[in-house]
Amino acid sequence: MPYADRVAVAGGGGNTAPFASPLKMFEYMAAGQPILSSQLPVLREIIEHDRNALMLPYDDAEAWVGALRQLSSDPVLGNRLGSQARLDVERYTWESRARNLIDFVGSVAERKRQYAR
Repeated sequence: MPYADRVAVAGGGGNTAPFASPLKMFEYMAAGQPILSSQLPVLREIIEHDRNALMLPYDDAEAWVGALRQLSSDPVLGNRLGSQARLDVERYTWESRARNLIDFVGSVAERKRQYAR
């Protein structure tokens, strides 16, 4: 996922990199494969270097080549990163997100009932 630090949208729109949410990242995580990713802050909300991905400067081709070589020569690392990504993505499934939303709405409703007393 070599996303640039600045991402423009069609029509000359502003920079979307600070709040992009690449769906492919979740697909990659669900596949349980090792991920190489740019170091965008928005991606760091989900993935973490050497936990569930390897994060690299998008414009450092040598770093990307080195990471690919590292994964190629160290299948244990790739398996560890991919397995952790697969576990971590469970927080972002539709079911998990819906459960969190239902729980939130229930807690708000409960607080309203408490204040009404």
